[in-house]
Amino acid sequence: MAGIIEVNGKQYDIATGNYKRERKEGMETQVIGTDAASPYQIADDFKAILIGQSETIHINVEAEPTITVYLWDENGRQKKVSVSNNQIKAPENAGKYVFEVLAEWSNGEVSYTFVVEIK
Repeated sequence: MAGIIEVNGKQYDIATGNYKRERKEGMETQVIGTDAASPYQIADDFKAILIGQSETIHINVEAEPTITVYLWDENGRQKKVSVSNNQIKAPENAGKYVFEVLAEWSNGEVSYTFVVEIK
């Protein structure tokens, strides 16, 4: 499933990380998944998106999953970010921020990563 974010009318691709999908066939359930790098590691190769303080970031993932957003640093997930109508507010302080979007459907989940730099 593809994912993008939108800030001030501009769209940006987000990087896909781990995913897991379940497929039922008769009485059997097949689980397909990957073991990708962590969002913080993925962020090393992701060009930061320059935005202003407290900008609204709209998250758009195909097939309308339930999304949860986390802020990351070198030690892992740091905190859950408040999401309303698939939107989050950019941080108020200048710097680079790594976000993970965990998209969940009834039959699986995908982790996406993006990086913003607050001017």
